Amino acid sequence: MVDLDLSNKIGSPFKHNLLSEKGAEYLVPLLETNRFLSFLNLSGNRIGDKGIQLILAAISKGNTMVSLDISQNSITGDSADAISFCLTECKPLKRLNLWGNQLGNACIEKISNAFAEKSCHVEDLNLRCTGISSLGFRFIFKTMVMGAKYLAKLNLEDNEIGPLEKPFTVAMNGIAGSPSLKWLSLRNCGLNDYFGECLAKGLLANQHLTHLNLSKNDLTDSTAFIFAEVLSNKISVLRELNLSKNMIGDSGAIAMAGMLSVNEKLKNINFSANFLSEKSGRALQSTMQTNKTIETITLSDTDI
Repeated sequence: MVDLDLSNKIGSPFKHNLLSEKGAEYLVPLLETNRFLSFLNLSGNRIGDKGIQLILAAISKGNTMVSLDISQNSITGDSADAISFCLTECKPLKRLNLWGNQLGNACIEKISNAFAEKSCHVEDLNLRCTGISSLGFRFIFKTMVMGAKYLAKLNLEDNEIGPLEKPFTVAMNGIAGSPSLKWLSLRNCGLNDYFGECLAKGLLANQHLTHLNLSKNDLTDSTAFIFAEVLSNKISVLRELNLSKNMIGDSGAIAMAGMLSVNEKLKNINFSANFLSEKSGRALQSTMQTNKTIETITLSDTDI
């Protein structure tokens, strides 16, 4: 057996059977002794902290797991040590999904520290909707993003960083110093320009990030201006940028259009649901006539 799906989701044979802590106990012998099990999906159950701690200990002992999905399982920060231990002890582990578990900032600090260890080889981490605030974001960008040698994909969607009142420079330093991150989503995180501007500036020294999702935040023309300046630099390797559902107006979009006249890397950019008029449309249309790299500029739900 290589792949075991015990998730409570549409299409799963166990959709109406919610695993609990007791069910986790029965899984332990299999996880400890099976030398072939590499993919385990337990999403959408009710395993809880005690059950997940048993499972993670068994996975660490078995040392064969490549992909683990324990999303939406009522896991809290009480499992921080178990998660961190598994990250550093299970060498084959490449993908971990923790979406929908209210882990909190203290747990995120321990997870970030684990990612900074050489023994952690996880490439794909989903922390969507895990109860992270600005303190947790600091741990992530200072320790995880800068320290992780293998992390390529990071999902931080639906976490509330809160209204920032000063530049979030740790984001700039984290992106600038990241040795491996290629895909980052910060959709619906309550980000304002103090975060957006710093993140954009970090791209000046980044040679890895190709996909960035900043949709459904509170970013304005100010952030768009910085992105336009930074992405005009030929050093950037960004291929896809999503700025939809923000507060960007014509000035920001026109500045971005000017950037596209010299940028040769961006292929897709999304401005949907921003405050754009025909002025932006004309500027972007003109860019499309000269830019040979851009494939899609999305402008739905605007006045264009």
